[in-house]
Amino acid sequence: MTATRFDPGWQLVAHRGHAARFPENTLPAFADALAVGGHVLETDVQLTADGVPVLFHDRDLRRLCGAPGAIHEKTLEQVQAFRVRSPTGGEGAPIPALHDFVDSLTARPDVETYVELKRISLARFGVDAVLDAVLPPLEPLAGRCVIISYDTDALAAVRGRTSWPIGAVFDDWADHRLPAVQALEAEWWLCRLDTLPPGRIAHPGHRLAVYECDDPQQARDLLSRGVDRVETFAIGRLLGALRQHA
Repeated sequence: MTATRFDPGWQLVAHRGHAARFPENTLPAFADALAVGGHVLETDVQLTADGVPVLFHDRDLRRLCGAPGAIHEKTLEQVQAFRVRSPTGGEGAPIPALHDFVDSLTARPDVETYVELKRISLARFGVDAVLDAVLPPLEPLAGRCVIISYDTDALAAVRGRTSWPIGAVFDDWADHRLPAVQALEAEWWLCRLDTLPPGRIAHPGHRLAVYECDDPQQARDLLSRGVDRVETFAIGRLLGALRQHA
């Protein structure tokens, strides 16, 4: 992964793309995040019923697509018929396959990614099947892709198969002390920001990204306290504010 940069385009992570303006985890959301000057994207991966990795966050389709059922209960053909709702009431967008996301970045070597293995797919298909489906399409992003998950067993398996960086995700800062998290020796920790301790945040041996932030002053404060990257749905607004402040 690229060394720490001081341009806010490297300090902010477009969480599910520019999700404040476009349907989350869709190609338009990622394209706009890059168009406004972002360099770091985060996305979520699940498998369809026929084993194809697609980008989708929720455990079911209700919130984003207004439909019953879950990704793992639908074939790729069925999944691609749905449209992800726009946060602004605009046009929806298709659920992309992982390979479409990767293809969109092959001409952008200046972009880094976090790809989260969702627990619902890991539970449904098993760690090995998920990695068999997800890792090969990601090969073109090797060296600029961090595999992240709440599931420490999945991350340990990634470590055993690849030399790629991994990131342990946890909702409570205290969880970084858990033996399973410590044993990973992950390059990245990703934590919910409202559980962080006050003052300077120490995380020796690891880089730290936090979520979810939509306030420029809060983002500046977090970065000044030792956080490496801040995840946001509102990459355009935060990026503009941080660059203006700088």
